[in-house]
Amino acid sequence: MASNPVSFLTGLAIGIGATLAARDLAPALAPHARTLAKRGIKAAVIGFERGRETMALVAESLSDVLAEVQAELHAERMAPPVEETGSELLAELLAEEQPVDLAPEP
Repeated sequence: MASNPVSFLTGLAIGIGATLAARDLAPALAPHARTLAKRGIKAAVIGFERGRETMALVAESLSDVLAEVQAELHAERMAPPVEETGSELLAELLAEEQPVDLAPEP
């Protein structure tokens, strides 16, 4: 993969500039570093706790749904098999459909 010399020089200039700026800004930012670090850690801990609570609620909901599905499957297995004839199945399907008005419009 060929390197672009302009990109390399641009990156080098940015790195040198950032190093010089950090050297000059570090003494000015030092008194605030502890406060900023504490705020960042506090935000991370709060975010972690909220995420953990959310995941616990999701896991509980999924557990409830899984229990319902298992109960339904168990009930279906224990129920005696019902054999439907073609006419009963057709009647059931037709009962579920919405009626269609075939009268011509005036």
